[in-house]
Amino acid sequence: MAALQVLDGRSTMQRKAAEKVFQALRHYGAGLVADGERLVIEGHAPADILMQAHRHRRALLAMVRKNA
Repeated sequence: MAALQVLDGRSTMQRKAAEKVFQALRHYGAGLVADGERLVIEGHAPADILMQAHRHRRALLAMVRKNA
């Protein structure tokens, strides 16, 4: 039931998955920047993490904007 709970327009599972991707990017020294409606990844990270970031790009963009 917790997966259906909506927080800030996103489900809890989506938010947690996006947070894990964010932490993985930080682990590899990559950063996220909001450039208008685009999410820019600065630095290097393995391809599987970049693919996960692409999958969760809207949630990550919201997180970056919220922290800015």
